Amino acid sequence: MYSQYASNTTLTFKATIHSINGERDALQLKVTELEANLKKEQELHKDHFETTTRQLKEKEDIEKEKKKLEEALKTMTVNYLTLGKMIRHASTVVIRGVD
Repeated sequence: MYSQYASNTTLTFKATIHSINGERDALQLKVTELEANLKKEQELHKDHFETTTRQLKEKEDIEKEKKKLEEALKTMTVNYLTLGKMIRHASTVVIRGVD
């Protein structure tokens, strides 16, 4: 009777170990799959991050260029206004004659 019990216990133990090994293998496969998915996601986000960073840099460069152009436009406007005043003054001097 004891040998039957020991035999049944051994079979149960072996079945349990086999089941645990199967679950471990399934979990290991799932972990491997999740790691692969994580790596893919990281690559996608890396590309997205690099693209976004490049776009932000380009936007900053455009903003700097825009500010330079606005300053140049202000300077040109002042120069044209000054030139206009000089032309008006010169025409007044020509019309009145030099004193």
